[in-house]
Amino acid sequence: MKAFNFLRAALIAGITVVSIVVSLSFCALLFFSCEVMTPVDEVIFTRAEEFSAEREFLEQLFLQPDFKDKLKLRLIYENEKDEQEAAKKMQVSSPSLIIEFTPSWAQADGIPISKTWYVPKENPLAERIGTSFAACLAGKETLVPIEEIAPPYTGLLVDDLSAADENYPLVRYVSIRVRAAEDSGKNTRLQKKITALETKLAQEPKPLIQQTPSIVWICSAGDLMLDRGSGDILIDEGAAGILGKTADYFNKSD
Repeated sequence: MKAFNFLRAALIAGITVVSIVVSLSFCALLFFSCEVMTPVDEVIFTRAEEFSAEREFLEQLFLQPDFKDKLKLRLIYENEKDEQEAAKKMQVSSPSLIIEFTPSWAQADGIPISKTWYVPKENPLAERIGTSFAACLAGKETLVPIEEIAPPYTGLLVDDLSAADENYPLVRYVSIRVRAAEDSGKNTRLQKKITALETKLAQEPKPLIQQTPSIVWICSAGDLMLDRGSGDILIDEGAAGILGKTADYFNKSD
């Protein structure tokens, strides 16, 4: 009987030890799993309402697995019309990262995601062929993307440069910067995630970055009614004496 009780006690003790070991192993596994698990950070845009095409491009990127699963980032929305619906979508108190849009007429710091050529739009009846960059910046001209120019309207030269010329000034860049919503300080995890996001955004193809426009120049003229003495001018001054500045227009056309 004593032997039976001894065996019974030993069995109970063994089971207890095994249970404790299993429990400790499970807790350790849970602890280390929590340590290595990367939390999902929320990202929000600022001034997004001004850049609808750029915003839509980024929204599509954040739907990709690389952004959701690998970088552990989730896009949330700002300035929703329906606040209750926005709260359902966000389900968070505040974002971790902010993406800022920055427009400029010259390539600025940050990651460029769009590049658009603009031209001053004019009615041909105004008999103007050019304007200045300063006048454009002062709001004295109607600026539109070059693809929106259609007959009967024309695009003016800017400081004697066409949209196809090098150093043409009316090229609008939109760049983005990524920063922490609050001072991250020594939060190396968040800093690494910002670097990874910037690297990923820089590597993505940018369909909104346009190439330099290709412009075909066509020059035409009416009949030339030469008066007396034109033969002498032609002999003395050559064709330039007869055609004047008209020759320059023909030479520069395609």
